[in-house]
Amino acid sequence: MSARLLTLVLAFLIGVSAAILLIVLGSVGVTGSIFIGLLITVVWAFLNWALFHPLPPIENGRLLAD
Repeated sequence: MSARLLTLVLAFLIGVSAAILLIVLGSVGVTGSIFIGLLITVVWAFLNWALFHPLPPIENGRLLAD
């Protein structure tokens, strides 16, 4: 498995565990916990894309043509 896929799985697991913990330990309702869990998953997946996305080739401040 690639690192990108593993971090997406990790994002999903973090979102699910956050939703479960908010339901069990928090004073947030079920729908609020699910929403916050989905929000955490989406934010984590976006950070995965932003951090692992390859940068375009740049030289002297200009993009190089492919």
